[in-house]
Amino acid sequence: MFKRKLTVLAIAGTFLVSLAPNASVNAETKVEKKQAEVDKFQSQFKKLSNDVKKIDQKIKDTKAKIQSKKEEISETQKIIQDKNARITYLQDRIEKRNEMLEDRLVAMQKQPKVNLVTDVLFNSDGIVDFFNRLNSITTLFEADQDIIKEQESEQAEVEKEKQLVNEKKESLVKAKEDLVAQESDLSKSQAAKEKSLRSAEYRLKLAVKELQDAKEDVRVRQLEQQSLELAELSNDSDDSSSSASGNAGPSENEGPIASGNAIVDFAMQYQGVPYVFGGTSPSGFDCSGFIWYVYSHNGYGFSRANVKSYWNMATKISSPQPGDLVFLENTYINGPSHMGIYIGGNKMVHAGSKGIGTISLSSSWVRSHFLGYGRF
Repeated sequence: MFKRKLTVLAIAGTFLVSLAPNASVNAETKVEKKQAEVDKFQSQFKKLSNDVKKIDQKIKDTKAKIQSKKEEISETQKIIQDKNARITYLQDRIEKRNEMLEDRLVAMQKQPKVNLVTDVLFNSDGIVDFFNRLNSITTLFEADQDIIKEQESEQAEVEKEKQLVNEKKESLVKAKEDLVAQESDLSKSQAAKEKSLRSAEYRLKLAVKELQDAKEDVRVRQLEQQSLELAELSNDSDDSSSSASGNAGPSENEGPIASGNAIVDFAMQYQGVPYVFGGTSPSGFDCSGFIWYVYSHNGYGFSRANVKSYWNMATKISSPQPGDLVFLENTYINGPSHMGIYIGGNKMVHAGSKGIGTISLSSSWVRSHFLGYGRF
């Protein structure tokens, strides 16, 4: 008997490796769709990230230009101040020269009968003194004229430079205002892009999470399917020897059908309904969905839950009656992971790999994963 069980388990292991059950077409399609969504959102996120980086660089460049224009404006203002100081200095000199010339005119007007040339001619001590005096007057007048021309020329030049500098300042101020407007527009565009980026990042994270969940669903379905197929192989080999299976794991209970008879009868009518991961209707059941459906149609009002939750809800018992629950653990995930309804004769009805059917509690698979009995 022991050798036979080893042979069966070896065959089962080989069969499972070669079988490598796939998830349903719908599950695989869901993974593909989620992967496509992730790819799309990743592309959007990368594009928006690049757009934000470009805008950031433009804003930095614009701020640098604004700072440069501010420095140019500051330098221009210094030049204007220097030019204004130069103009003030020259105007002051012109004023003083004008005052000197006016004083001379006033002095000459106080002696209207005296001709300057005649005075020089008749009051000279000699021909040499005459020419000396005449030369002095000529030099004086020429110096005044030169000063006036020089001052007027310098003032005209400075006024022209001042006009040019003012025009440049206006140009710089206008350029600065344009750059500030550009910066404002860029900041608004940046804010909009960053908002879109945050939205794209959220959608991307959500799509990645959904993709991971979809892949996990496929993995869990594969593991559960493998476990249930191993149960079928184990059940097929152990059915003929269930009464001689030893005393490990759950024991056979041939007690009379009592209050659970209605539950068993109701459950057994669904034999052959296909296994569907997450299924809760006669179109397809998984193990906990089958339990919920049977009990909810027999006066029990609890909600749909997983095996672990039902294990925590159930009252633990040692001697099951028909209609009680059989719990298994570590079949494809750690902890309570599979369950069925005890129907008597050391068997339970459950959602197996081939759909709703019965399995012996003495099978090696059940014995190796047996957790306990429970009652709602």
